[in-house]
Amino acid sequence: MEVTNFLNSVAIGIIHKMNNEFDSHDFIMQLIKDHERKYIELLYSYKNSSGIFRAFHQQIGIYLSKNANSLSIIKIRQDFSENIKDYDSKNQKWSKIL
Repeated sequence: MEVTNFLNSVAIGIIHKMNNEFDSHDFIMQLIKDHERKYIELLYSYKNSSGIFRAFHQQIGIYLSKNANSLSIIKIRQDFSENIKDYDSKNQKWSKIL
């Protein structure tokens, strides 16, 4: 719930900084740049997960999917891009609704 509340307060501002097309990894990297301390606090709350980053980032992706209409974004396709651990992984590509 805390992740949702936090993203409710910052997601639109982050999306405004994104290119017209972006992926979930881009969103996460901008989130870290803009809100590093809160990102670390929330990441730490997943410390007992077997894949800490994956579990937390999955929640961010779910948030984007569930709130796509209110965030004025649409899914384009699944694609591979570099994640925070410096290797390619599959994630969602998004487009802003202009």
